[in-house]
Amino acid sequence: MSGVNFRVQKGDKVGLVGRNGAGKTTLFKILFGLITPDTGQVVLPNQSIKPIGGIIEKPALYEYLSASDNIHLFASIQGLHLSKQEIAEQLIKVGLPTNRTDKVENFSMGMKQRLGIAIALLNNPACLVLDEPFSGLDPLGVAALRKLIVDLAEKHQLAIILSSHIIEELS
Repeated sequence: MSGVNFRVQKGDKVGLVGRNGAGKTTLFKILFGLITPDTGQVVLPNQSIKPIGGIIEKPALYEYLSASDNIHLFASIQGLHLSKQEIAEQLIKVGLPTNRTDKVENFSMGMKQRLGIAIALLNNPACLVLDEPFSGLDPLGVAALRKLIVDLAEKHQLAIILSSHIIEELS
């Protein structure tokens, strides 16, 4: 992928479609500063502690911990000290139950995606990046995740960039 230029504003949803190897994940890694572009620059909003949050490839979770414990751990890593109520609010924001105490390894892929999004939203980033978020989801899971993405963009005025191999998933 070369010559990429785009701007995403609050509440925007931008989809990238491309075949395997087209550079979608590489672009996302550049946005996160994980790799350096050959040329050009990335300009991110600097008004927040964490201007961009997201999931590249699949959610990186501690499978042996509960959803609440995952949020608590990732919040601590990011310098946040969340109360039990604040952790519950993160779970509610993404449509996860607050009363589950079992290990994340028991969760469906859709629930793991939602938990990954809850973690990505810690420190209130201005932009959420989701790399192939619908992979491995059944049609109901795809519909539920699409609704969550639309809600986050509209209700929370979050800019969202996501990728897919399938254009219908982005419409």
